[in-house]
Formats: sequence, structure tokens, C-alpha cells
Amino acid sequence: MVGFEGFAAVIEAIGGHTRRTISFFGDVLGLFALTLKQLPKLSAGARRDVFLTQFRRQLYNTGFRAAYVNCAIAVLLGIGLADQLFGYMPKIGNAADLFVVVVVRELAPMLSGIILIARSATAATAEIGYLRLNNEFDVLRAQGIDPVFLFILPVFFAFPISLLLMLVYFNFVCLISAWAYLYFLADSGWTLSLLISAVTDRLTGGELLVTALKAMLGGVVIALVSLHSGWRVGGRFTDISRAISSSTTALLIAYFCISIGLSVLVY
Repeated sequence: MVGFEGFAAVIEAIGGHTRRTISFFGDVLGLFALTLKQLPKLSAGARRDVFLTQFRRQLYNTGFRAAYVNCAIAVLLGIGLADQLFGYMPKIGNAADLFVVVVVRELAPMLSGIILIARSATAATAEIGYLRLNNEFDVLRAQGIDPVFLFILPVFFAFPISLLLMLVYFNFVCLISAWAYLYFLADSGWTLSLLISAVTDRLTGGELLVTALKAMLGGVVIALVSLHSGWRVGGRFTDISRAISSSTTALLIAYFCISIGLSVLVY
């Protein structure tokens, strides 16, 4: 009897988790559809100006203010990669192949995505959560202002573009720092133009397309999940920290699945 009750409890727990997961994906897709419905409002000049103001604020906070963190990690990665692997791959062609496969394909998207999640997605969740907690959305609706247009739509566009910019920063800075280490400390004799030429020769249109797809698709998912978590905040102050924790966990899993899944499918 006890064994049957334990088995039933396990089945009930699995079923409950499955229902919550399906409900979560349904809510995120609903938010996506709700966001797309706001696009026709951009045709109005006054509303477009409001959107651009919010969009520039989000782009500055996510794509530019995070540049120093992104570049600092890229410098460390470039130095570490050059220090560990130059002895095994002394030819510039092999080093360029490694850079494209390891950094451009995998590490740059993954680390940039983690930075965006840790720095900007949590901030977006907290911002929307505080607005929900203080019933600011109800006040905006009473004034005829759609909170989805004002707060959700700018983030929806800013996050993918910011992640794409972060990938550009990361790859460029990582390559420069790797070259500087190899040229000044490892006496490789490689010039910067020679290394850049070797890397660009191995960057095909498909490589760039997949990298851009990781940024755009990953950025959209990060935006939607973080905003959805903030939107679900209730009337308790502790709901905000709980929303940030749950959204961060979901985002890390989702983004890794997107990044690795695209690599497996394409390469």
C-alpha cells in the first residue's frame, strides 16, 4: 500500500511538473503574440518616438554598458587560449581553425549569452516585477497607455541586437588579445593582419549566418522569458526574487539548448 502511494505521488509530481512546463511555454508564446500585435502601433509618429526612446535606453544598458564585462572575459579567454594551445598548434592555419571552431562557433555565443542573462535579463525581470508589484500597469492602462508597447516591445527588439553586438565585441577582442600574447610574449612572429586574414578565410557565410541566428533567436528567447517572469509577479515582495531565480534557471537551459542545438544541426 505504501509502495503504491509512493508511486502515485511520483506520477502526480511528474504530471504537475509537465502541466506547469506546458503552461509556461504557452504563456511565453502568448506574450510573443501579444508583443507582435503592438507592431502596427509603430506607424504612428508619436508612439514611434516613445518606442525609440525606450529602445535606445534598453540598447544602451544591454549592448553598450555590458561591453566592458564582455571584453574583459574575451581578453582573458584569448590570452588563456593562446598560452595553452600555441605549443600544440604552431602553424597559423591550425590556430585560425581552432579559433573559428572553438571561439566563434561556441564560446563567444555561450559566454555572451550568459552575460546578457546575468546582467540584463535579471534587471528586466526585476523592473517588470516592481511595476507589477506596485500596480503601475493598471495606472498606465487607466491613462490609455499600453504597458506592453511601452516596456515589453523595446526589450523584445533590444536584446537580440545587443547579443549580436556582444558577439562582435567578444570575437574581435578575443582575437586581438590572443594575437598580442602570441606576438609579444610567445614570439610567434605572426602579424595582426596575417592572423586576421587566416581567420576571415575560414569564416564562411554559413558560419556568420548561424552565429547571427544564435544571437537573434537567443536574444528573443531571453527577452520573452525574462519579461514573462516579471509579468507573473504577484502581490508579495518575495515574488520578485523568486521570479529572477526561476527565470535565470530557465534561461540558461533554454539558451544552451538553442546554441548547442543549432551547432549540432548545422555542423
